[in-house]
Amino acid sequence: MAAPRRRRPGLPAISIGPEQGKFLQLLVALTGASCAGNRHPGGYSGAWIARALPAAGRLISLEMNPRHAAFAQGQWNRLGLGATATVISGPALATLPTLTPAAPFDMIFIDADKETYPDYLEWAIRLARPGTAIVLDNVELRPAGGSGSPGFTARTGHAAYDDHAGLRSTPRQHGCALRGWAGSDGCEEGRQEC
Repeated sequence: MAAPRRRRPGLPAISIGPEQGKFLQLLVALTGASCAGNRHPGGYSGAWIARALPAAGRLISLEMNPRHAAFAQGQWNRLGLGATATVISGPALATLPTLTPAAPFDMIFIDADKETYPDYLEWAIRLARPGTAIVLDNVELRPAGGSGSPGFTARTGHAAYDDHAGLRSTPRQHGCALRGWAGSDGCEEGRQEC
């Protein structure tokens, strides 16, 4: 899948590349996912996930900014993914409770405002089933500073780092950190760490 332009006026830059998109597709395939959740603006990662879902699969993405949500849905519609992928616009912490009827999710990707990662992870666990793959982007940001990307500060890095440490200390998940594009962490709900 060719990446759309990296930056459009008033829209966020794409923060994952094709390699990470392909990795998300691989996770969808490995988990046998038919219901996926995505907390990421712009629609690029969602397109990768949606393309890997089976014909009856469903992707639900959350986006706070209505303009970004409309852009993502428009992109998915142009790619022929509109029947599979849906964007819900509004603050994620307000819209996450509305996803309970759609749960459990087989795969969840979180790449959003890092300060709220601990809350997103808590909701991801609530919406998961045993075996759900939960992937968090940018967890290798260190408390002493950010990755140089816009919006990454010591505070946002601290939240992502705390989330990563939280995954390792929670007995309900099996987790690991993947080094790559600013760090990614994954866990499988319902499994104890070895």
